[in-house]
Amino acid sequence: MVARRRRSHLHRAYSIGILEEAEANSQILLNNQYYDDIDLPFPPSLVAKTFLKGRELKCCYKASTDGFSAADFHNKCDFKGPCVIVGYTNKSLKFGAFNPEGYRSTDDYYNTFDAFLFYWPDDDNENGPIVLPKVGGSGAALFDYARGGPQFGADGLLIGPPLAPVMGGFAGPDTNSGLVT
Repeated sequence: MVARRRRSHLHRAYSIGILEEAEANSQILLNNQYYDDIDLPFPPSLVAKTFLKGRELKCCYKASTDGFSAADFHNKCDFKGPCVIVGYTNKSLKFGAFNPEGYRSTDDYYNTFDAFLFYWPDDDNENGPIVLPKVGGSGAALFDYARGGPQFGADGLLIGPPLAPVMGGFAGPDTNSGLVT
């Protein structure tokens, strides 16, 4: 029930990452690893001050095709390097974030000033997105939970809250399952 409600708010989501030369060669062998038919959903100027400037970027995750679960996201996005997350709500609000660290399902957080959020006001694609820089210090800018979707800051952008992490051989109840024993 909770998962269905979350899906209805997030209409589409993409993860755009670096396509390295070695990956370009393996792309031919691993069919559907990247979505070649998707144009960048943001202007290149958005990443002009990041290490993605001038790099060939490809879409490696499309929620409407690959699935909306955290496992689906991490199966497609882990170990791809720095990336841009772009999402659309069912009311057509377009938003996103830049992750300079990439995803690795570490169940940890990262400190950085280089992460940022962005959005387009009122479908204004001509003027480009409004960038919201990291404020309040570099601490806990990115969370990389294997059982959760992208999370930027403790109170920034959260797409799909994480489930309780698995600790050793014992797993506790999921924090948002609502079950009390």
